[in-house]
Amino acid sequence: MKKKEVPEERKYRGTQDCVVGIGVKVEGRLSCGGFLRVEGECTGSLESSGGVVIAEGAEINADVKSRSILVAGKVSGTLEASDMVRLAPSARVKGNIMSRHFSMDEGAVFSGKVGRSAE
Repeated sequence: MKKKEVPEERKYRGTQDCVVGIGVKVEGRLSCGGFLRVEGECTGSLESSGGVVIAEGAEINADVKSRSILVAGKVSGTLEASDMVRLAPSARVKGNIMSRHFSMDEGAVFSGKVGRSAE
């Protein structure tokens, strides 16, 4: 039997998943015990023990910390991941990235520095 492929954003799904939907604005510190998907706007800081997806159309002015981070929207702030950070073609990131692994798809725009995560 062939193993079914799991989309990247669903690999870290947990029981305490959180979605910040389109049209929702969050200010302050947002912490999630599972997987976090942001489609709206966030200012402050975001933290998730699973993974974070910043969807296309999302606007983030915050520091983001998680196991893995996939960016398809706009981010201004530090991205820190213990495993990996991936910038999709629609990503627009201004800030530093700290991660064990980093990838940037063609079309993504990034302004900042990349360093290796201590974790």
